[in-house]
Amino acid sequence: MKLKIDINLKNFKGEELKEGNNPVNLKDVITGALLMPEEDTDGKEKASRYFMAQRVENSGDNWETTVEEITKVKELVGKFYTPIIVGQAYEILEGEEK
Repeated sequence: MKLKIDINLKNFKGEELKEGNNPVNLKDVITGALLMPEEDTDGKEKASRYFMAQRVENSGDNWETTVEEITKVKELVGKFYTPIIVGQAYEILEGEEK
């Protein structure tokens, strides 16, 4: 399945969320979650996340992905990001973008 991920996330007023001067983009959130260090993660899992993050980064606007990869990304985004980012990421990843 193809998923549009080059999307800037917004606050409740409809303004772009910013990290410093840069907009918070779903693509960056996904790669950030995949590359975030986590205790008790073995080398195989780390390599798998690295290669997925590399594919996401090189995908342009649309990511060719699977349900299993989306499930993994949702788990990691939910673990490492704040509710305003997690909520929007889940909506987009589940195909419910508003």
